Amino acid sequence: MGIGIANYVYWCDNCGGSPGPGPATFPLNIRNTTSTPPPSGCEAFEVTVNVYRGGALFATSVNSKLSGIAMNSTAPTINVFTTDTVDVIVEALAPTTVSCQATYTGTSVILQVGTSAAGGSLPTVSTTQSPATAPTYTFNPVQGVTDFINIDATPTP
Repeated sequence: MGIGIANYVYWCDNCGGSPGPGPATFPLNIRNTTSTPPPSGCEAFEVTVNVYRGGALFATSVNSKLSGIAMNSTAPTINVFTTDTVDVIVEALAPTTVSCQATYTGTSVILQVGTSAAGGSLPTVSTTQSPATAPTYTFNPVQGVTDFINIDATPTP
């Protein structure tokens, strides 16, 4: 009686190695449209953008504008995946300079989110007026396009 030995070949993709190519990241841009009608520069707000990846906080961008100066952003662009979740929190503030305070008591903020090219129109998803914080707006980025978060603010009498 003989003993047969068979040769088995086991094929394994990515066994112990690095994973194959997956989806690529794409940019999520945060911008501020100059208020109209003039005078611009008397609006004030703070917008916090949190990006969650796999349920954990991955990146945060704090974007603020005080009267008379351009928006300051800690991260104006974040590279994201379609599986990421983005939370946007908008707080409208009162003007901060004396000249603005003489005319305006607050700010009205419109939050727009979408995939239009820079300069194009985006759908409005939230609005708030100072002193107030808008409800958190949550969305998933869209792959294959450049996603934008746009803050459009105007001073209010």
